[in-house]
Order: sequence, then C-alpha cells, then structure tokens
Amino acid sequence: MKLLFSDFSGGINTSETKLNLGLETKKIASQEALNVEIMSNGAIARSKGNVEFFKLEDFFDNLSDEQKSLNSIFSFKNFILLANDAGEIYSYNILDASMKLLIDTLTKNSSFCFTEYLEGVFIVNGKDYPLYFSYNDNEIEVLDLFGANGVRIIGSSVASFKSRLFIAQGATIFFSALGRYDDFQTSEDAGYINNFHVDSNDIVALKAYQEYLAIYKEKQTYLLSGNNISDFAVSPFANKGACAKNACLNINNKQYFFSNGLFALSQTGELNQIVMSSEYSLKIRSIVNEIDFKNKEKIFLLPYENKNQL
Repeated sequence: MKLLFSDFSGGINTSETKLNLGLETKKIASQEALNVEIMSNGAIARSKGNVEFFKLEDFFDNLSDEQKSLNSIFSFKNFILLANDAGEIYSYNILDASMKLLIDTLTKNSSFCFTEYLEGVFIVNGKDYPLYFSYNDNEIEVLDLFGANGVRIIGSSVASFKSRLFIAQGATIFFSALGRYDDFQTSEDAGYINNFHVDSNDIVALKAYQEYLAIYKEKQTYLLSGNNISDFAVSPFANKGACAKNACLNINNKQYFFSNGLFALSQTGELNQIVMSSEYSLKIRSIVNEIDFKNKEKIFLLPYENKNQL
C-alpha cells in the first residue's frame, strides 16, 4: 500500500522523510517530496491533486489507445487544441464545452509545435504539411508552402517574431512575408537563412524573446536580431542548446530552456543585454541524470505560476 501522506504534527524528521530542510529556516528544498505542497510561510500540506477537465471519451465512442494518448496541447483564446498519437487534432471550445475533430490524417506519434499568429495558430510537426487553425472558423487549413529557394516547407519548429512567421527545417530558417502565414516566397519580403556561422547542425527550436529570436540547436544557441529582410542578423550566443522543440518557455520576463539541465535567458543592465543563467536544476541533478534522452522529443516545459515552478 502506497503511503499518500505523513503525520508531521510532531515535527519533521529529515532522516525519515523525503523533505530536506535548507540552511535557512525559511527555505525548503523539496526535490523529492511526494504529494506535498510547500506554503509561503514554510508550512507543508498534502497536495490537492488535479481536477479532471474533460475526456475525449465523453465526446467520441470506441476510441483506440492511440486516440486517447494526447501528446500536445495548446490554448488559444477560448479554444484548446489537442493532438494525439493517432495523428489527430481536436479543438475544444471552452465557452460551450464542445469538441470538434479538425483533422485525422497526420503522421502517427508526431510531436507538434504551435504558435499564435494573426487570428489563428500555425502548427508544424516535422513530418506533414504545415497547418493553420482559424479562430473565427474553428477549422484547419492544410498549407502547401515553398520557400524563396524553391524548397517545400515542412518545418519542425515555428515561432512568431516581428510580425512574421519563422519556420525551422534542418539547418534552414524560412521567414514569411510581413503579416502573412501563407507566403514565404515574395521577393524582398520573405526569405530564408541557412548554415549561418558555418553551422550545418539541425535547428531544434525557435522562441522569440524580447527584441530577439532565440535559435536553439542541440549544443548551441544563436540570437537573431533586426526588423526586416534588410537587417536580419544572426549572432552566436552560448554553447548550450535545447533538447526538444517544446523545451523552451517564456515566463516572468525570462526564457527558460532545457538542455541537459534547466537554464534561462534574461535581459539585464542599462543596455538591456541578454545573459544566460547558471543551471537552475543543480539541486535535482541526480533526477535529471535519470532522464531518458533517447526520447528527448517528448520533453516539454510546463509552468506552474502560482508556485513559481516549471
């Protein structure tokens, strides 16, 4: 029988629990605490757990295990987009609690990347044609796109920056015409950048931060600056990268990313310089070492803002 809680009324015995008290009485390091929430005054309480929001089984009958296995979720206005291992994407309307199947022909077991753009969401998975979800129509449009170099765009990661879409494919970044999600070919407006700084390694993730677009490779981070095709420039920034397309997140004016540990970009100083933090996950290094990086594509960052946790 698994123990769900403990009686702490007589105090905490650190030799018998998985809580470790810090050197300062107001700080508690709880890297291995089970079913415990740490309150702002240093007290601890049993975790309340999660609340069920909805289930696909409530809307559709005879679903397979692949259909029930959700691997991506994205919230946009009053919609929640859901992708599963069966290659399907659904939209859930929070206002009327309705569920709609948008598409069911995508490659199975794909990892999706979403970004808000104009009145919708642009979606890529690195295997199928890009998609665009229209908020007004609650429909998905399949896009057959080509870059300015004539290459068909599939895209493994996507981000919105300076009113354009930026799509990573291999070692190339394609960027759209200003204010367009379906035009990557218009001369002197759309374009592409590839093999910058003689680095032909694949781009793992793209994420806008402040006045820059962070370009993450597995072992290197670059920053793209500029406002249009005439002054876009890519500069090397750090010899740390991201391990997956969804392993970076903007929250509390910082951009966190997961490599072989958790790091962050932040803006500081009078010149608003971008700097990289030391590793945030040092206290749980033993747990990080247990991660199976063979399945690193499934790694993603999830914020818990009320507790300042990721």
